[in-house]
Amino acid sequence: MTVRITAAGYLLPVVANSRTFEQEPEKLRTFIKQRTRWLTGNIYLLEKSLHDFSHWKGKTFFLSIQHLMTYLLFVLLLLVSDVMFVIGLSGYEMPNIQVPIILLWSMSYIIYTSHFLAAIAVDRNVSLANIVFVFIMYFTYAQLFILLLLRSLTQYVWSRLKGTTIEWDKTKRFKQKGQTNEK
Repeated sequence: MTVRITAAGYLLPVVANSRTFEQEPEKLRTFIKQRTRWLTGNIYLLEKSLHDFSHWKGKTFFLSIQHLMTYLLFVLLLLVSDVMFVIGLSGYEMPNIQVPIILLWSMSYIIYTSHFLAAIAVDRNVSLANIVFVFIMYFTYAQLFILLLLRSLTQYVWSRLKGTTIEWDKTKRFKQKGQTNEK
């Protein structure tokens, strides 16, 4: 919807002081299902932008670049980083590459963590625990992102090959204290 609105020449307002609430899934299985659904939707949008060049004109250009950078470049660099890490741990000699790999890895780590540090600062949610979480997210959440992306990509390709429509199920929510089923 954002791409369609932007492609039509409209601007989406940014309301810096707005607050939203997102209830994170309570169970890991529900979390995996939710994030797989989100990533599958983004894969669909990426495929659509690669087939429809109107996504590469005007203001939608930046949305398309963001998708490419996230789902192709970031994942590729993260996978290269993982492979180099495993090669290093296993004691095998690293290939002789003229580019300082540790510098490239450091830059991706710095950019990744800076993004989240800026987010918690803007949200005024800076705490020692959140800062520690940000510094370990590259080694935890980003790795989980790869697995979820592979799961989403497999489901997406399989549904395309079978010619079936992907079901967009809702995330199961849990009740908060004091919440009832009354409408």
